[in-house]
Amino acid sequence: MSLDEMAAAYHEQASESDEALGYYIDGLGLSTSVFEKHQLGWITEPVSPSHGKWTGMSVIPYMTAGPSDMVVALRAGAIMAEKAGRFDLGYIEHIFPLTSPRLRIYNVGNALPGLRTTKVHMVEKIEDVLRLRNEGERAVGIPGFQNFHDWWAELFMHSEVVIHHDQSKPEAVNALQELLRRRRITFTEHVPMPVREGTRMEEA
Repeated sequence: MSLDEMAAAYHEQASESDEALGYYIDGLGLSTSVFEKHQLGWITEPVSPSHGKWTGMSVIPYMTAGPSDMVVALRAGAIMAEKAGRFDLGYIEHIFPLTSPRLRIYNVGNALPGLRTTKVHMVEKIEDVLRLRNEGERAVGIPGFQNFHDWWAELFMHSEVVIHHDQSKPEAVNALQELLRRRRITFTEHVPMPVREGTRMEEA
C-alpha cells in the first residue's frame, strides 16, 4: 500500500470517527474544508500490522507542492489531555518512510506565493498551521527554527514572511532572520501571548 493510499484510508477513518472529529473539528476548531484539504487522519483500524501501536492517534500527511499533492511522509501522534484550554498532538511518531519528517516543511505548497497574497506565516507547530489555514492564511510548519536549512530560503524568495515565535529560541530565530536578510527576503515577527506552563505543543 502506498503512502497516498494509507493517507486516504486514515482520512476516511477520521471522517467516520466521533473521537477524531471531536479533536479536529470541535477541539482545534477546524472547518470541514481544512479537514478535507489536509487529509487529516485517524487510526481506528491500522492498515498495516506495524501501525497497531498508533491505534487511536491522529495522522498528519506531509504532501509535495503542486497539483498532485503526493504524500511523502506520515506522522502519528498520541492525543494528550486538554491543557490550559488548548489541544495539541502530544508525542509524535513517524510511521513510514523511516526518514524523519523533521527534515521536511509541513504544508510546503504554501511557501510559494499565491495569487491573492504573498504573505506566508512561518510557525513551528502543525496545529498552528492548521489554525492559520482555517483563517484563510497561507502558513507552513518548520521542524524547529534551529533546523531551518539554508536552501529552504529559496522557497520564500517572492514571499513576505511572518515569523511566529514565543521567544524561547532566540538564537535560532536570530539565525533565521539573518539568513532571510542575506537573501533579501522581507519578514516581520509575531510574538504571541505566553502559553501557560504545562502546555506542550509539538514542532512540525
